[in-house]
Amino acid sequence: MDMRNKDRDFIVCPCRGKSKGEIEDIIRKNRITDVDVLAQTANAGNKCGGCREDLQQIIDIVWGTNA
Repeated sequence: MDMRNKDRDFIVCPCRGKSKGEIEDIIRKNRITDVDVLAQTANAGNKCGGCREDLQQIIDIVWGTNA
């Protein structure tokens, strides 16, 4: 899924109810660059794991490393 087109209220991690905006804020606040660290810090992407690709994409978008 292309996270660039999703608004901040979009639920990225349905298992944990985490929105794109919450994830972006946690990434910036904690200077997170690794999806495993994000999963642990945000308590997202650590139940079923189905959103981990999206979480990585958000990390890349926040730090400007997305292609």
